[in-house]
Amino acid sequence: MRLSGCIHNDLSRIRQLGFAFNLLLFNEVSSSRAAARVGCCPGPELGVCNRLEYAGCRCHPLGVLQQPFNALFCDRFHCPTASYEERAFRKCLYWHARLLASGFRKMKPDFFAEDLKFIRNLGAATGLREAGAEAQDFHQANRARPSFFRTSLRIRVSGRKATRLAEVLFSEARRNGSDLQ
Repeated sequence: MRLSGCIHNDLSRIRQLGFAFNLLLFNEVSSSRAAARVGCCPGPELGVCNRLEYAGCRCHPLGVLQQPFNALFCDRFHCPTASYEERAFRKCLYWHARLLASGFRKMKPDFFAEDLKFIRNLGAATGLREAGAEAQDFHQANRARPSFFRTSLRIRVSGRKATRLAEVLFSEARRNGSDLQ
């Protein structure tokens, strides 16, 4: 269906105006956020917010950036950070895969490479959204290269278990952070 020149020109002008309005709105919102950021923690009695750790300021009551997942995991399960990857790997495996994992690792050392990469990336996540995004990436990686052992028998890490664990740890951290106020 072909539009007449007049209507087509009107539609293109409306699109241009809509784009200009969205751009103006975005600039207004981002400049107000920048203004809020500059004066977010004015007094020393409120603490200095360096946006890297919980400072107890009024504008960021729960802390802007939380501890990474690996620190929360090690605090919860009382393990040194050096053993985080192995402990989290074991914790997030499917229960039946725990029995077979050591044999698979001896026969084919790189069989769990994608799982360990997921655990490493999950350890760097500082929030539930990041953890969910890592789980989604892991899911896509499993779908991209299916194998009988990984997809059918599920001899791998469970992304759902890891996400649930992240939900628990981040919610506890948030609760503990709000208790400090």
